[in-house]
Amino acid sequence: MPKRARDEGEREPELAPGDWRRKPSELAPPPPREPSARTIALVHAYAGSQRVTLVLGVIFFVAGLPVSLILSRGVGVGALGPLSLLFPLVGLALTVMVVRENRREIQAHRMGVPALAKVVFRGPDLSTNINDRHPFMVQWELEVAGKRYEGKLSHMDEALLADLGLNGQIVVLYDPTNPKINTAYID
Repeated sequence: MPKRARDEGEREPELAPGDWRRKPSELAPPPPREPSARTIALVHAYAGSQRVTLVLGVIFFVAGLPVSLILSRGVGVGALGPLSLLFPLVGLALTVMVVRENRREIQAHRMGVPALAKVVFRGPDLSTNINDRHPFMVQWELEVAGKRYEGKLSHMDEALLADLGLNGQIVVLYDPTNPKINTAYID
């Protein structure tokens, strides 16, 4: 079917923010981006598997620290004193890892380059279990300069992620110096 010629003064129809006919640079506002309430709930907060890892890290650190202090002072099992540092060190490492990952995702959302990514999974994250419930996860694959990178976003409230990646694509913001650091664009 041939395209209809536009009358003089008739404008091109505007494209919606998530319309895939847009150029990647038009998929998200220019940086720095201010977070919406939904962005704060999904990207800034520790949700899904990030929350589980953070809680485990804090528990290992808080519970392991007094035990390691008692054992390292010679009270109890002497040879296990240095080994008792394992729990607080693992807890500290897990906590630092999650906080660092979260801060990098926040930075990617605030200053990252927009691109389209292919959604490879939408559904419950069966690798994480919180009170017999699984967080809802959206996982994507992003291609930058011929290399593939993965990303994901999960939350216990499926409604917050319900509209992401429904058509098999998602707008992603990534750090151009390290595309492994990426997150979904949430408006």
